[in-house]
Amino acid sequence: MLVLVFVSFGYRSWFYTPKRTANLIEADLLIIAKTLKEIDDTCSILSVKYDRNFLDFFTVPRGFEGSEVGPLNLANPENWEGPYFKDNPSMKGFPYEVVQGADGYFVVPPQSVALPNGKIIGQDIIITKDTEVLPMIRPGGELYYKGFALARKLDFKIGDINTPSKEELETMRVKKELREAGHAVPFAHNSHHHIAREKIGSPETGAPIERIL
Repeated sequence: MLVLVFVSFGYRSWFYTPKRTANLIEADLLIIAKTLKEIDDTCSILSVKYDRNFLDFFTVPRGFEGSEVGPLNLANPENWEGPYFKDNPSMKGFPYEVVQGADGYFVVPPQSVALPNGKIIGQDIIITKDTEVLPMIRPGGELYYKGFALARKLDFKIGDINTPSKEELETMRVKKELREAGHAVPFAHNSHHHIAREKIGSPETGAPIERIL
């Protein structure tokens, strides 16, 4: 029993370390940004409503009324392929958010939740349309912790209109089926995570590095 207690304590201590949490946040941000890119490719995101936009709509099924889902206004809502996740990505019960800075749109952790570096978005970190966010996710920035970026820039333009071909729509359909068959998201608030790995570019050097997803 003592051995089990010490093993359990050691595992929990490792799992909830700030570095581990930063790893999970970065993985969440990556998959959220990829899903938003997929939505833009098929549906064309025309606009987002607010300065802070809650990402609490990934569970909405296809066939909703109108052109809006959550804070998104879509040019082609009929191409929506939701639900994209079984549960919306969140930290401690709060959904991740999309905010607009001076240098683009960014996925960020929710306000009121302490980041691994001890800072809280909305209190210690204020992001407005005049804020340069990219410097904040680089070494020394407020949204950076020991090699991990704690926000992610969306790599597509909001407001342009895409008209996906039949082949592209079919590709998206197949990707969705594969995701539903075996995909699990390591949301930072969960106590158990599916572990996968993907090689991505280092934010400092561009060299390939491996991240736990």
